[in-house]
Amino acid sequence: MILRGLFTATSAVCVTGLSIVDIGSYYNYFGQFVILALVQLGALGYVLFATASGLLAGRIPIKERLAIKEVMDPSSYEGLLSLLKHIIKIVMAIEILGAVILTLLFSRYFSFAHAAYYGIFHAVSAFANAGFSLFPTNLERFSGDIYLVASVGCLIVLGGIGFLVISEIIPRRQYVEKEDESALKRGKEKFRIMLPPPRFTLHTRMVLALTAVLILGGALVILFFENNNPATFAATAGGAHDFAHKMSNALFMSVTSRTAGFNTIKISSLMPVTIFILMVLMFIGASPGGTGGGVKTTTIGVAFLWVLSFLRGKNDINLAGRRIPYEIGRKAVGYILLGALYCLAAMSAVLFFEKNNINPLWCCFEVVSAFGTVGLSAGITPSLSVMSKIVIMVTMLVGRVGLLTLALSALRLGANGSGGKELIQYPEERVLVG
Repeated sequence: MILRGLFTATSAVCVTGLSIVDIGSYYNYFGQFVILALVQLGALGYVLFATASGLLAGRIPIKERLAIKEVMDPSSYEGLLSLLKHIIKIVMAIEILGAVILTLLFSRYFSFAHAAYYGIFHAVSAFANAGFSLFPTNLERFSGDIYLVASVGCLIVLGGIGFLVISEIIPRRQYVEKEDESALKRGKEKFRIMLPPPRFTLHTRMVLALTAVLILGGALVILFFENNNPATFAATAGGAHDFAHKMSNALFMSVTSRTAGFNTIKISSLMPVTIFILMVLMFIGASPGGTGGGVKTTTIGVAFLWVLSFLRGKNDINLAGRRIPYEIGRKAVGYILLGALYCLAAMSAVLFFEKNNINPLWCCFEVVSAFGTVGLSAGITPSLSVMSKIVIMVTMLVGRVGLLTLALSALRLGANGSGGKELIQYPEERVLVG
């Protein structure tokens, strides 16, 4: 009982979606409300939650300001609080709009009261990239409803691209005060003019480009391998084989496999090669500052550019007329390596605890899903041993707060005055690599 509640709470706070029970039937309305509240808190994350608390208290400590700057990475501290207030307003607006749309779509299947409840729950869960569903088979029964699948998919993408990107797509109004002689004659020393929206930063352009490539690329790969699989698309929409339904479900699975945990196709029916592709997408995950986990899209992008520069024998990382600092490329490669090493260690632990009780492929899939805070599962979560469930819980926490923890650790190291440089330098000696 305790482990069941702890597992569900951990999954909710980490916006993962893995569960050892069917939350729609096991928990009552109060329990489901608690899960949804934990999902919402987990979606906003430590940074925004700490900021909101500070705003209510009337102040924000400098340590939290540093943490916010490290994660959100604005160009300066000026307007930082205004930016985060703007982001919170956008989040609320998107979730409310999503709830209204899903309520209307669910009303075709249920009474309005039930449709509203399902609409609110799934809108928050989708935007939070949590993947919690109140239906026993998740969204499989709605695989033929293109409008419902597309609406949930859009909420997932918006939650996964990152709050900073959303704030640039929907910019806040910014004003500047200027002096004017005509205004002085009217008794006013200054007047305000609204500034035009700023140009998209390299980060936003990179996130949008990589997100589009991963979604379309993943969908085409899934469609290619599963097109003739009778256990997946043949069962879609009650046996519909038309291309529109196949493509909509392939796109949805490509979207949800990187960030959320909803599924319109039974995971255990997928081919092994498709499972491997989904694992790669889950490991990549969402974008920085978003509600998803993984090593992040821009991390993969910067690491690829870093390796490309290395192969070309160049020291600079150039993209779209901009130079990315070399240390960011080194950090990206380090994040990927640490993430891969952790996943291998967690996979080994789960395989050791499960021995031959469960298919090793599903065990590895479960670990990567937990690390990416995705929540997709082949249905083995309830069957895992106690020790394996603990490993999965730890993995969900690492996947959700790992990068933020590293950021805070870097800030503490930088505060020691070393600035990341070694105080003692030893004689240099070469080592053969490659």
